[in-house]
Amino acid sequence: MFVFCLFLVSFATKTVASGSYFCGNGYSSRREFKCLQGSDCVEKENICDGSKDCGDGSDEGSCMSQEPPKPVCILPPYPAHGTYELYHAPEVNNTEPGQALQFFALRVTCARGYGMTEDYDNGYNGTLNVFCVNNVWSIPMPKCVRFCRLDPDPSIRYMCYGRVCKNYVAPGRLVKEIRIPALFHGAAANFQEDIALLILTNPFTYKTYVGPVCLNFDIVFDTLQLQQGNFGKVAGWGLTAANGVASQFLQVVEMPFINEKSCVNDLPQSFRPYITGDKFCAGYTNGTALCKGDSGGGIVFSEREQGIDRYYLRGIVSTAPNLEDQLCNDKTYTTFTRIRRHEDFIKNALVDANLVKSCPPYMFQCDDDTCEDQEADCKENK
Repeated sequence: MFVFCLFLVSFATKTVASGSYFCGNGYSSRREFKCLQGSDCVEKENICDGSKDCGDGSDEGSCMSQEPPKPVCILPPYPAHGTYELYHAPEVNNTEPGQALQFFALRVTCARGYGMTEDYDNGYNGTLNVFCVNNVWSIPMPKCVRFCRLDPDPSIRYMCYGRVCKNYVAPGRLVKEIRIPALFHGAAANFQEDIALLILTNPFTYKTYVGPVCLNFDIVFDTLQLQQGNFGKVAGWGLTAANGVASQFLQVVEMPFINEKSCVNDLPQSFRPYITGDKFCAGYTNGTALCKGDSGGGIVFSEREQGIDRYYLRGIVSTAPNLEDQLCNDKTYTTFTRIRRHEDFIKNALVDANLVKSCPPYMFQCDDDTCEDQEADCKENK
C-alpha cells in the first residue's frame, strides 16, 4: 500500500510535466479545467455557466464581471378551445410552443362560443392581445371558457348587485369610443404612453359618495403635489392579496410618492426599462401594494382650497415588477402614467369628441369657454 501511494504521486508529477494532469474526481484529460485548490477538475463546458462546480468557485472566478443572461419568454401551449397568432417577435416564422424568445406579442383567439374569463374585460369577444418581454408578461395567459349569451328582454329589469354585471352587454351600450395615443405599443414599447380615454354613451350621474376629480396641467402645481412624502389615494377592485381574490367592494389605499432616484435604485434592474419618461413611482415595499385588477385606476392628490378638499388626478396605474409564483408582487412600487405628460392628447380628444370648446389660436379662452380677443375682455363680459 505504501509503494502504491508513492507510485500515484510520481505519476501525477509526471503527467503534469507532460502537459496533462491527474484529477482527483476521475477526470484526466487536457480538455478539463483543474480547480485552483484541490485536485478536482470540471469539464470546460461548465466554466462560466453560472454554477460553481469547483469547491473554491474558481471555474466562475474570472466570470464575475460578465452580465447574467437576460430572462427569456417561453411560447406557451395553445389554449384549450382556442389558438393564438404570433405577430411581433424576433422570429415570427417557424416557431412553436416551448420555444424561447426575448420578447413576443400574441393575439389570442377563442373558438366560436367561447370567450376569455371574466378577469379580462376587453376579452368578451374572444380575442385578446398578450405581451411578454424578458419574461415580464402584460397579463397571465388567458383561458377560453364556454360563454352563454343572455339577450336582454324588455319585460325584465336587469340590475347588477355585484362588482361585475355578468349579463352580456352589447358593445356601444356603455362606452361609445376608446381613444389611445398613436405611439402606444404595449410591452413592445415598455408600456410608454400607457393611457386611454373612454368616451361614454351617456354621462355619469354623480351621487353623494361618487364625484369627479380635477384636472390641472400646471407644471408648478403638478411638481408641488408630486413631492417625496406626499400621499396619494388609489381606488380599485384588485386582488386583496398576492394570490388572493378580487375584492367585491371598492378599496382605497394611500400611497406615498417616490422620487425618481429611489424608484430606479429600489426596483429590479430588469424592470428599469419600464420606468419610461412619462412614468412616476408610488407605493410601499412592505406588503401594501396595488395588484391585478387595479390597472387603469387613478392616483389623486388632495389640495385644500377655500375650505374644501379638492382631489387632482396625477397618474394612472400602469406597471410593476412581477413574480413567477404570485399573481402580483406586493413588495414593490407601482409605476403610474403621469397625466401632465399627456396634456395635448387629453385636450385634443375632448375637443374631437365635442366635450369641450376650443378657441382659435389667436383668441383667448375664458373660464366659461367663451372666446375673446384678450383676457381682460373675459372679466368685462361677466
